[in-house]
Amino acid sequence: MLGRGKRGLLVAATVGMLAVAATQPALGYELGHTGTVGVHSLVDTSANPGATGKYRYYASDGFGWLKRFWVNPPKMRAVAGKTSQTVGWKFIVERKVCGIPRCGRWTVRYTSPEMTAVTDDAHNASFSQATVRVRVPCGHNCEDAGAIYRITVKMLWHRPNGSIQGKVKDRIYWYGAQMTNGDSGVQEKVASDAWSPDW
Repeated sequence: MLGRGKRGLLVAATVGMLAVAATQPALGYELGHTGTVGVHSLVDTSANPGATGKYRYYASDGFGWLKRFWVNPPKMRAVAGKTSQTVGWKFIVERKVCGIPRCGRWTVRYTSPEMTAVTDDAHNASFSQATVRVRVPCGHNCEDAGAIYRITVKMLWHRPNGSIQGKVKDRIYWYGAQMTNGDSGVQEKVASDAWSPDW
């Protein structure tokens, strides 16, 4: 069994390998779209991450354990030519459990309800941040495995009858990390269940 310090290094190494193994753009990246969509973007940079993980700090080992995600909403406008259209967004949290010698598969752990607003083709819809509590598979004092998380944002444009006119799927690349003791940082590609600013 790994001690907490060594187990943390294992998770950090796993996250690092995943970041190197897949070359991705520096912004949240689009996984695809279908139908007709309006102007849209997902603000997701190292200075302004698309999501932030809140970590509970444990002074005994200097690590924080993931407790909650805050996800920033996308910017969305109606389809060109529309003076009034309902648009919406939701987010999906996936988790992969990692141990020796490899990680398991990504599994969906949470899908948010759709958050909607009415807008036109000249103004961004008015959306707020969304949040979800996270229960890591082992939690503080876990010694044998770790977990990593990723978040996908879905944007939806509705017809007057409520059906979907178009949709876009973006994956968040940058994850902020905020510890209860005040430490903060940023993680690339995935968020880990345990985090320390010394990594």
